[in-house]
Amino acid sequence: MKQWTLIWIKLSLLASFIFAATPALANKVENIRFSGKDGNTRVVFDLSSKPSYNVFSLKSPDRLVIDLASTRSEVSVNKLQSPGRLIKKVRNSKPPKSSDHRFVLDLSQKASFKHFTLAPVPPYGYRLVVDLAVDQPIKQTVATTAPAAQRDVVVAVDAGHGGRDPGSIGPAGTKEKALTLEISKRLAKKINATSGMRAVLIRSNDSYVDLTERSERARRAKADILLSIHADAFRTPQPRGAGVFVLSDNRYTRETNKLLRSEDKYTELVGAGEAIKNAEGGEDVAQWLVELNSVRSLEQARTAGQQIYKEMDRVTRMHRPKVEYKSLAVLKATDIPSLLIETGFLSNPQEEKMLKTRSHQEKLVTAIHKGLLSHFYNNPPEQTLFAQRGATVRYKVRSGDSLSAIAQVHGVKVSEIKKINKLSSSNIRIGQTLMIPRR
Repeated sequence: MKQWTLIWIKLSLLASFIFAATPALANKVENIRFSGKDGNTRVVFDLSSKPSYNVFSLKSPDRLVIDLASTRSEVSVNKLQSPGRLIKKVRNSKPPKSSDHRFVLDLSQKASFKHFTLAPVPPYGYRLVVDLAVDQPIKQTVATTAPAAQRDVVVAVDAGHGGRDPGSIGPAGTKEKALTLEISKRLAKKINATSGMRAVLIRSNDSYVDLTERSERARRAKADILLSIHADAFRTPQPRGAGVFVLSDNRYTRETNKLLRSEDKYTELVGAGEAIKNAEGGEDVAQWLVELNSVRSLEQARTAGQQIYKEMDRVTRMHRPKVEYKSLAVLKATDIPSLLIETGFLSNPQEEKMLKTRSHQEKLVTAIHKGLLSHFYNNPPEQTLFAQRGATVRYKVRSGDSLSAIAQVHGVKVSEIKKINKLSSSNIRIGQTLMIPRR
């Protein structure tokens, strides 16, 4: 009897090992949806759980491959109809593992692509989103409307804390709310002196503004970016250094999902409100635009954060070796690229003393401004003067330069350089950076 019991235990353990080692098909493709047309197409895979996946392109012929790990599909690909003409056909193919599922999108031409996942938002569950875009539209149309008026890039500058909220207080009594307001005003002044840019101060005095209202003020100003200026602190005096923060992925997902549940807020979103208001196709298209706008906003925040970090790293000590990602409430407006900038540690006596000096504040402000300029030169928002200057170069004035000589070398008029740089005279200084229109 004992022998049979021992055999039964061994068989049970063996069976448990076999089942544990065999990967379960944990996920299921329940539906595939399409949006857009011709040059821009979105493919949405509705899934039963969060996917593990890989997306890559192949050429000759052009196609996009989507591999979903431990997944089976309930979709009959032969019955799918894609909008536009970019996706010719969707088909299944042999995956690298028998437990995986592979979809292939046969394309009519080469296309760039992006992909991301979305958490459940009723009535949808988990989703894998693949966006495809072509450089040249398949169907060319000739524009007959007049070009839209060019506008300034709007930068919302948020001085942290204020009013009844002093923020951190340094050993010498420096209050964060006062320091951040001083630096914010300096930054706003520099931005307003830059052609094609305009600053909006979230608070311009010692007043209290709650975190939600800060984002709302930036939204009402139709800001292209929000910079929240702060000073850090710790329970011991040793930590020091500045930092740049962007919204974490988890907080970004939560805030985007909140937007998706608040349809009445759609038309207020910066960068997508008008498009959503005029969109045809109902709720699904509106949700697509909200999601797409949020993804672009987060990408812009990360790009701007990296440029600003790089410039700050040249003039001050940084607390961390790169841009950090945190769940910070002031950054939660996912339709506006948002950054939190820590100028240094007030709890560090040496850094507190340095942060109070005009010279160090000017270094920080100049670095932040340079990072902003670099970002917007390379990523100009639509219908802005920066976009109009898409064909511009930056020129740093050297010893012996004159405005007329610079204009002659670049084949432009002196008046054009003066206008684009808001110069009231032809006087220039060594080290000054000028924007020069290309010919």
